[in-house]
Amino acid sequence: MTFSRPSPFGTSLILAALLVLLLTQCGPSGGSEASGTANAPDRSGAAADGEIPLGIAPVHWDATRPAAKPGLVGPLHTISLTSSSLELTRYFYEGGLRMTLDGPFPQPASKLHRQRQFWDLPDSIRWQTYRLHRPETPDAIQIRLLLLQHETPPVHQTPEARELGPLLLGFTNRHQARLDDSLRAKGFATLTGGTTRRLASAEGGDYRFYETVFRAPDFTLVAGIEGLDEPAALGPLDAQTGMGGPSYAVHVVDSLARFTDFLTKVLDWEIRAEQSLTVAAGSAWGLPEGTVLNTALAYAKGASSGQLLLVDYADERTFPPHAPARLPHRGLGMWTFRTRDLGEVRRRAEAYGSPIVYGPVTYETPLVGMAKVMTLRAPDGFMIEMFEQ
Repeated sequence: MTFSRPSPFGTSLILAALLVLLLTQCGPSGGSEASGTANAPDRSGAAADGEIPLGIAPVHWDATRPAAKPGLVGPLHTISLTSSSLELTRYFYEGGLRMTLDGPFPQPASKLHRQRQFWDLPDSIRWQTYRLHRPETPDAIQIRLLLLQHETPPVHQTPEARELGPLLLGFTNRHQARLDDSLRAKGFATLTGGTTRRLASAEGGDYRFYETVFRAPDFTLVAGIEGLDEPAALGPLDAQTGMGGPSYAVHVVDSLARFTDFLTKVLDWEIRAEQSLTVAAGSAWGLPEGTVLNTALAYAKGASSGQLLLVDYADERTFPPHAPARLPHRGLGMWTFRTRDLGEVRRRAEAYGSPIVYGPVTYETPLVGMAKVMTLRAPDGFMIEMFEQ
């Protein structure tokens, strides 16, 4: 495995874009409209009305140190999405985001039984497995789509930002306003309007990005982000289509310290930035002015995408999601990572006290082929799947 490390500028841009996505006001086209024309991104370099400068000063980022070697565990490889509607899911991710859909994959009874053990699923659950991915950008996260035969409760029923667990997926694009128009024409509503933001860099100067948040099927939020000054800094892009992602995931936790401790000690990840931020009036997520968020940006060592943004509320006023954030409930339910040494991950997990759900066991998986696989739980109970090849 080889992972390239981003520049300090790129890391600051990613952090800034993700945090402003959570904190700033909607633009003039904000709301939950299902149609209409997106605001065109400001490519002139002039500051637009309503743009909000935000200084970024990463705590754990040292621009002078050499690039780190890859660690024990790589970046986020796969996110599992559970749905009961292939038509709607395909319409959004394949028709709208232009991802490639493969499947259904053959699943003999013995393989389904093994997956139930790994994922802690009852015998009553029946599903088919598909893959959503971008063949031209192999570094992008792929989506494992589990299509249920019978509907299950959704993880989320509203875009409430105080619900614990998975909040959204982020997609990097070169022509976000064009994509906005296409998704609105297909009937998908936005949580925030397309907005250009100007951000101050910790390295000096500033840069701009354009972002929109869409309501995807199964009460999942999808953020589209275009870096206007350095598009490639936000994640890998398809050179032909100018589209990319998923590039990152945002997760709400009840203890930032406990979750980052788990990521660094069990998965051998690194925390590249930590900040406490105060929400301004008119937050895109409907948060009261003055709400304080503690945040951490976590990466696999040496990686430039496949990161996690963790969000923890300083006032501790969070609440559980509608249904536990795990398979087989509809929505985002599991992260998958590749590791070079699954035995070492298990040793670390046991020493740390992380529950091992099943494995390690070698079997032929639908998405990656023959691999040694193990599942364990993160500090908040979210399922994590590890594989070694």
